[in-house]
Amino acid sequence: MKLRKVIVPFLIFGIIGGGLIAFAVTRPDFKKTLESDAVKFESSKVSKITLRSFADYVEVREGETEEVIVNNKKVGDLEYTIAADEEKNLLIEQKGYKELTESILTTPDTYLEFVKEPLVITVPKTSKLVYDFEIKGGGFKLFDVKASTFTANLSAGNAETENTDIDSIKLDILSGNCKYVGKVGTIEAVLTAGNFAFEGEITSEATLEVKNGYANLKLKGGESKYKINGTGEGSVIITATVGVGKLDYSFE
Repeated sequence: MKLRKVIVPFLIFGIIGGGLIAFAVTRPDFKKTLESDAVKFESSKVSKITLRSFADYVEVREGETEEVIVNNKKVGDLEYTIAADEEKNLLIEQKGYKELTESILTTPDTYLEFVKEPLVITVPKTSKLVYDFEIKGGGFKLFDVKASTFTANLSAGNAETENTDIDSIKLDILSGNCKYVGKVGTIEAVLTAGNFAFEGEITSEATLEVKNGYANLKLKGGESKYKINGTGEGSVIITATVGVGKLDYSFE
């Protein structure tokens, strides 16, 4: 039983990361309905978003209002608890976060139905929040988002940004790929197994560690702006180490 508890969750992670959920949830024996309920907060009441998810795909995107909106999902007993405290920390935590390993063994069909659509968080265009994400399996994507600090710990899955502007970002990915498109001040990324792709501008410094995989940097601002692993005269210092793999970089 102990071996089963270890193996099954990682099989689920693999399903999520590999895009096989679409096949699973279209089976005719699925009878549960995914419900969505928007939870709204005034932007003045939120300065930080903390996410704790066992396995899910999360999208954060620019919204059309001055509210922070979380489109909560519910299938059976699976859902998120969503609440903001007096310190303006909005906590989004998957219900039963610490006990879901056992739940996934007994009700895998319910779980696959739950993760077939992303958890969507929309934030005002003017907001520059702090983010702290921990996702055991699945991944996240940021669209047109500004942030002062973004920290993410991802056990298995992919991380992606599109047209983002983040002052400081810290990523720790055990197994999966990361693609960053946008502008960043400082970046610190550790990938144990996976590839790191960056396309955009770094304005301060970057520290990248890819233990098994590839790192590819397409840097805006010209070659004179950067100093990579001791090469170059630029003020933006990039230190990149790649274990089993290769580092490539170019300038635009």
